[in-house]
Amino acid sequence: MPEPLNTDCTSVVYFIRPELRLAMQVATQIQAHERARAGRGEPGRAYALFFVPRRSMLCEKLLEDEGVYGLLRVRECALPVFVLEDDVLSLEQPKSCFRDLFLEGDRTSAIAELLLLDRDVDLVTPLCTELTYEGLLHQLFQIKHGFIDVEPEVLGLEKGSDGPGGARVKRELNNNDRLYSTIRNLNFGELGPLLNQLARSVSSGYEERHQAQTVSQIRDYMKKLSRLQQEHKSLATHVALAERIQRVTREAAFHKRLECEQEALSSGACSAEAEALLEDLVGHHMPLTSVLRLLCLLSVVSNGLKPKTLSALQAEITHEYGFGPLALTWAALTKLGLLKKHEGTPPWTKLKRSLRLVVDDVPEHALGDEPADMAYVYAGYAPLSVRLLHSMLSINPAVEESIRLLPGPFQYVVQKPRVTRLTESGERRPPVTLVCFVGGCTYSEIAALRWLGRNATPRRDYIVLTTHMLNGDALIESLIATCENGLERLD
Repeated sequence: MPEPLNTDCTSVVYFIRPELRLAMQVATQIQAHERARAGRGEPGRAYALFFVPRRSMLCEKLLEDEGVYGLLRVRECALPVFVLEDDVLSLEQPKSCFRDLFLEGDRTSAIAELLLLDRDVDLVTPLCTELTYEGLLHQLFQIKHGFIDVEPEVLGLEKGSDGPGGARVKRELNNNDRLYSTIRNLNFGELGPLLNQLARSVSSGYEERHQAQTVSQIRDYMKKLSRLQQEHKSLATHVALAERIQRVTREAAFHKRLECEQEALSSGACSAEAEALLEDLVGHHMPLTSVLRLLCLLSVVSNGLKPKTLSALQAEITHEYGFGPLALTWAALTKLGLLKKHEGTPPWTKLKRSLRLVVDDVPEHALGDEPADMAYVYAGYAPLSVRLLHSMLSINPAVEESIRLLPGPFQYVVQKPRVTRLTESGERRPPVTLVCFVGGCTYSEIAALRWLGRNATPRRDYIVLTTHMLNGDALIESLIATCENGLERLD
């Protein structure tokens, strides 16, 4: 929230999560405005504060202590679920959700099965680099509530052309955009050729105007023109976004990291090359979240790192990034099992084999056709969470062995089946499975579930419910706790 609040509005409404940090920002803003108002002799403002999804006594006490509670009308705004897509529901919990859940401590009539999955059952998937178009968009631009904010120049616009004073441009991302619904789940390697094909299709559509000679032909063309213009605008947006993503994916560092991840997933070990890459990332002072993300991935798949390796990397990282951001972070990562010393044969080796998590040779497919395996989303790795869910639903004997290797208890409850749902033509409808991720879900996992819904036998429709949308950087960032230096210099 900006400070001070620059607006001529006489009524100000705040919607915030029940967090002390946000309540303090509201108090500071109101205090600043009231001081300025009193100095200029202006009339007072009406303030309202809505806590989402529930009120907090601690936050209200803070507002009282800051002397602004009497100026506010405090209410509660219960928003249980946000609909991001037809098949994606999200609670949109704050970034701290994963930390709160694991570190600190109705479509009922249509649902045939409910699958609940704790995020700590599969920490490998979010730590991997996402390769779907939507996953990379989230990595670079942070999709929030179905929107991204980008600089105007990214979309080829002049500053200030679509927003005040060079402000970021907001773009909606959902299935209302027909092109986006087609390309969102693609592996990014397929995106360029497909966009090229679509561009040629739009261009040939415009060329049809030269063949329109009669009144009826012109009328038919004019009907198509509106659709063509809409497709052209959407195509221009996604070409611009893809170009920005491609700047990252073309870098040697991106490919080097990807090769390191894929080698670790395949071998279940932390190689000398992986250690060297980590040292290189630290030496070039890459973002701390990026370094810890790769370090944790290597630790999880190899069931811990060699004590000497872990100690050396910990010393290097602490020396480069400072004691402050790492003092409490190391403890958090260790407590969650993301970082630990090597403890024998990795469970990952057996999981990889029993659930076919690593597909060495994903068959080639024609442009626009369905990939042969969901492993396309990570270029050879099928998300553990989705493979596990599919095995549970298909009563695969491998699931029992796999579950014993995963953390936490497993519970399976069978209820009396409901009446079979039928279509208007009397055909049996596919059962609907609600998949609930507690602790966050990645866009690549959603892409894999959508692939499963289209290709698995027997057919099922999947709906995803998640506490929030997640990627590896956000997961690690939620666990980084800076230890402030309260000491004063004595000069």
